[in-house]
Amino acid sequence: MDVKSLSSELFAQCKPTCVELSQEVAQPQPNFQRIGQLLSQLLHILQDHHQQHKNQGYILARNLADYVFFPLSGLLRHSPLPQDVTTYVLAIIQFLFDHSWNLDRSHTPEFTEQLVMLTVNLCGPDTQNKPRSFQHATFALVLSLVRSLPPDAFSKSDQGFSQLSKIITIDLNTLDSFQGQCTAQEDVDVTTLALEVLKQLFTRRVVDPEAMAQVLPGVVSKLVKFTKNVTKVHYSVVTLLITVLKSLISKVFSDRDLNATYVVESDPRRLWQQQAAANADAEGFKEETKVEIHAATEVRTQSWLTATATQLKLSLMVLFKNIAHSQEGKPQAIKPLYRAVISFFGELWHTSFYCLFTEIYNLAVDVVSLFEAMTTEGDAGEGITAVEMMSLAYHEEDDIDNRRSLITKLLKQKLPNLIDTKFAPTLQSSEDVKVLHILTSIRLQLEILHRVMTDNSGWWPATLARVATVLCDGVQDQLDRDNKPKRVNRAVEHQVVLPSHIDQENLAQISTKSDPVSAATEAYNHSLVTLSKTEDILGEATTKLSWFNDFYSDEVEAAMERFLQAVGALATRHQVFTEVIDQLLSSTPPKGINLWAVNHVSQSSPQASANFDVNEFLAFDDDEAMEEDESDENNHVMSLSVTAAEDLIDDLHRRLLGGGSSSVRFGYGVALDVLGSISALVSKDQYQQLVLMDYLYPMLEALTFPGDIHTHAAHALTQVAQQFYDGSMAKLITDNSDYLVDAITVRLNSGDLTPSLPGLLLVVIKLCGPDLLGQNMLGDVFSSIFVAMDLYHGYPVAMEGFFLVFHEVVKQISRQYVDPTPKIEDAAMNESSFAPWGMSNSAQLAKFVEDNHHIAYPEYDSTKEYFTRPRDAPFSEMVDSDDEEDEDDELGDEPPSTDVVEWQGPVPQSTWQLALSIFTYGFKLLSQPHRRLKHSILQTLKSVYPILATNYNKVLPVITANWNVLITMIAGADALHDDDRALVVSSSSTPATITAAVDLAVDIIHSDDQRERRSLSRQFNDSWPRLQPSLTANPRYRSVYSGYIMAGVNAYSRMIDDVTKCAMVEYCCDAGESKATMCREAQAIAWVYQKGLLA
Repeated sequence: MDVKSLSSELFAQCKPTCVELSQEVAQPQPNFQRIGQLLSQLLHILQDHHQQHKNQGYILARNLADYVFFPLSGLLRHSPLPQDVTTYVLAIIQFLFDHSWNLDRSHTPEFTEQLVMLTVNLCGPDTQNKPRSFQHATFALVLSLVRSLPPDAFSKSDQGFSQLSKIITIDLNTLDSFQGQCTAQEDVDVTTLALEVLKQLFTRRVVDPEAMAQVLPGVVSKLVKFTKNVTKVHYSVVTLLITVLKSLISKVFSDRDLNATYVVESDPRRLWQQQAAANADAEGFKEETKVEIHAATEVRTQSWLTATATQLKLSLMVLFKNIAHSQEGKPQAIKPLYRAVISFFGELWHTSFYCLFTEIYNLAVDVVSLFEAMTTEGDAGEGITAVEMMSLAYHEEDDIDNRRSLITKLLKQKLPNLIDTKFAPTLQSSEDVKVLHILTSIRLQLEILHRVMTDNSGWWPATLARVATVLCDGVQDQLDRDNKPKRVNRAVEHQVVLPSHIDQENLAQISTKSDPVSAATEAYNHSLVTLSKTEDILGEATTKLSWFNDFYSDEVEAAMERFLQAVGALATRHQVFTEVIDQLLSSTPPKGINLWAVNHVSQSSPQASANFDVNEFLAFDDDEAMEEDESDENNHVMSLSVTAAEDLIDDLHRRLLGGGSSSVRFGYGVALDVLGSISALVSKDQYQQLVLMDYLYPMLEALTFPGDIHTHAAHALTQVAQQFYDGSMAKLITDNSDYLVDAITVRLNSGDLTPSLPGLLLVVIKLCGPDLLGQNMLGDVFSSIFVAMDLYHGYPVAMEGFFLVFHEVVKQISRQYVDPTPKIEDAAMNESSFAPWGMSNSAQLAKFVEDNHHIAYPEYDSTKEYFTRPRDAPFSEMVDSDDEEDEDDELGDEPPSTDVVEWQGPVPQSTWQLALSIFTYGFKLLSQPHRRLKHSILQTLKSVYPILATNYNKVLPVITANWNVLITMIAGADALHDDDRALVVSSSSTPATITAAVDLAVDIIHSDDQRERRSLSRQFNDSWPRLQPSLTANPRYRSVYSGYIMAGVNAYSRMIDDVTKCAMVEYCCDAGESKATMCREAQAIAWVYQKGLLA
């Protein structure tokens, strides 16, 4: 629709309302309530019409706008107007201005200026006390009017400047009304409109810097107050506020307008004072730089610049501190704020470098580093970086060298003071923001100096080494603090009130001292038990490695690593990398924290770079010499790192076995990290010679330690396996088994039975047990273990560790050779040795009847002559066929048999013999008084028995010989008697030991029950009278004992006399044994017993 059609349509809709409004306004005493309703109705008509036609180029005729405004002009004669009426009037005027008056060709700036005056008078100076709807209507109209004004509207007359002051006052007063939070949508809209008005004024409409200089202090003060009063505000408001300040400050402090330059002068008279206060360098005097204004104005004079710049610095410090505090913990807000800060200071350096350098550049470094520290790594957004902005990377001024020399001089004075006085104390802070801030600030200053400093002259190696050293010392202090025992408040001890029945005067003091070595050993054994139950021993070896969880967050630790990598990159660029590494590793013995720093610094070194370089294929003599120098430097650094790591492992190993402090664990873990990372820099053969020959043992041993040591060892070994062994830990161990087996055997033969030795064996067997056992690579190791067990069987800690190893060996053998799934028995198969007699079910009978080709004696051959009739001869010549001598002669004539008995069973003979040795030594050590050791042995015996049962005839003599020992464990007795006396129950017996012994005995009985000849029936019968004291003395074990007794009754029912059998079944019934677990005969006895028919 064209302008005329739109206007006609809207006129028809709003005419009735305008007519009624005019009538109400013309009344001597207007009804403002009705007027407010009519204005609201009129506004809705206008907005609805615009909503319907906004996509068609919405322009209204000026005549229509004047018609709608006519009743409003009459209303304006009544003063004061209610707030709601004024709100509607302002909104209607904005609508008419935006869609008609401002778009009309006859529109003049004077008309807009009159509307500005009208708006200012309608609003009044106290907008801070008005509702948000009133403030919104006010600033929406003011923004529309200001955008249409010419640039010189406020500077061509005193009246214009007066209107400017009033607008700014209204704006700032409104911002001053906000307190606490500014997160509601209406609050955000109002503050955004208010700040947008200021932005339009300072960017496009106020061209006179003198006028802006006069309002600058008040504007800055109010904006700073706003950030202080409003603790929570949307980040879009804050970024707009920073933009407002950028526009204002850059125009007021313009170098071009003031013709500002730096004047360098020397003052020898102040030499002594400066040297004492600022620690002047060896030049003998300090140069001072001052700014001079060569085009001073009425307001902006030299003294004004000095005072205002200083005050501006203080205000900006408070401003950015408040902003950072209000936006902390809001990741989505930090990125746009960081970009706004970069833009803010970047604009100042383009327009006001000389005027603001002295006061603001230091502040800029701190503010930019603060917001960069708050950003997520790698998520600072697009555009110019902080380093580029602060180093004037894209400036093309004629005096750019002079500007950069000023930056160099300033930062070379600022940075050493920051490193020496503030860096180390800040590292002790518990606030992440402070640590991140100083790390980012130092790194930022170093990178700026790298871009702007022209004279290196030995400054870089000393500074970079100093920075890394201070960081290491600060972190080491935290580690040492974590190791200190917590102080106990002795005064609290006397404040404890004991119960009345305790005689406080006669209390004996109990010693709470404990052996730290014993405690560490106990904790280590506990970790071994946990390790033995872990299937994936490496765990998540690729997870993020953390060291300082006790006192630094992961974010801080990552920032430290990035900081050290930046130091390494700068050292590489300035060709001082080797000097920095030498300085870090100069301590003897090396410190773990220094090695940690070297490890991260080296990640930015030439050998760590994987970037393609075409110059590698160009054969120039200079390039070859440079490559040789680089190679020598890399080899030197790598050699230092490996040597330091190996020295650390040797130095800290014993202390780690004794428990180890945080510092010890840290140093050991760092050494492991270095040994793992070196694998990416050398060949396989070199790595074997450098590391694996001597240090594969401690690397694998570290997997047995709990916590962070295990994590870092797993990570290091995974790196090596992926680099050289296709990611297979089994290949890594088997390929280096010679070194490993030799190291283990030497320790076993020398009696070095530390708890870590069984732990290492446990790790090795878990990682590649089948390969090593199948190739019998551990034969010498197990032989040495059995010898050590004979010699040191009185050391329960070592024995317990060995049986954990045996348990894992048995698990590996069972997994490979023993089928865990039970075989499904054929019900029709008669396995009796007297078949076809001995059938036990109808299926066996049916099979026997249906078998037409059944042969009763399949081994009989009717065509064969089994007996040879002797020749006829007199009795005197006949010789007894049973004569032993002739039989011996006949045997003597036969050649000796050379047949080799073939091994029977699925388990190889050597493996079975190893299992038998474990079984035998287990029974030997059951006489030890250590309870946990007994329980561990019994668990191992239970797991090894199924392997031995694959060759039952050979294991049966061992079971028979040790049966009494097993019965002693079941009875819970301490002493074993050779006679048939009843066993004496021990009060120190534990439920776990008794239960484990019973489980083993039940497994043995079940295995014996599956054989044709039940060989252990006599042993079971003999155990009944010997267990009587235990059966009566330990009623809580009734259910445990009943399982053993019922297993024996089910297996040997026909070999137990009736009286004993009834007593056994009675005991099991009293213990609650289910009939479902009983054989048929036992069920019958139980039925009779429960019916009370047994006398």
